[in-house]
Amino acid sequence: MRIAVDLDGVIFDTERDFRVLCEIYDIDNHKQNKVINNSFLEFQDRYSWNKDECDRFYANNVFNIEETSNFISGAISVLKLLKEMDHELYIISARGIFSKRQIEISKRRLKENNLDIFKKYVFKAENKAKYIKEYSIDIMIDDNLDVCNSLKDICNVLYLKDAPNVENKDNKITTVYNWGEIYRYIKSRGESNEN
Repeated sequence: MRIAVDLDGVIFDTERDFRVLCEIYDIDNHKQNKVINNSFLEFQDRYSWNKDECDRFYANNVFNIEETSNFISGAISVLKLLKEMDHELYIISARGIFSKRQIEISKRRLKENNLDIFKKYVFKAENKAKYIKEYSIDIMIDDNLDVCNSLKDICNVLYLKDAPNVENKDNKITTVYNWGEIYRYIKSRGESNEN
């Protein structure tokens, strides 16, 4: 099978790091609670910060977070197992829209952890559906429910829900909570790229 994965919140635990830094920033800089709704995935939607403040916060923190964030538990081992099973693995991520440096960081960190196992790396993917179709992807793994909804009629979609974000209520999208569940789902569908 052809399996595509997002980076942030799926392979790298950047979303959790952003959540922590946002809370600290909001408390220390506003001296009050500016949270609108903490269940939103993107911090820009969680707080009543203006656009300039959101942009400044992101620019001041993105590279450090991308350099130091942990890998999501189980991601490395399961991805290697899937590769050993002869699945074709793809990265399809919006990462890199802000800066080319994000792409360099991603590729370096993947290689340092022996995850240079992907057939194709697609960065700056604002329209993931285009690439899902182009590469005939069978399964897409993403942590953004909006993205999952946009892909559910094109391929099988796994919504990795590892944070207090929006609940999936669509039976065309499979919610998983960790990489073990991802492995179970894929293993139940077939052993290799030939299926």
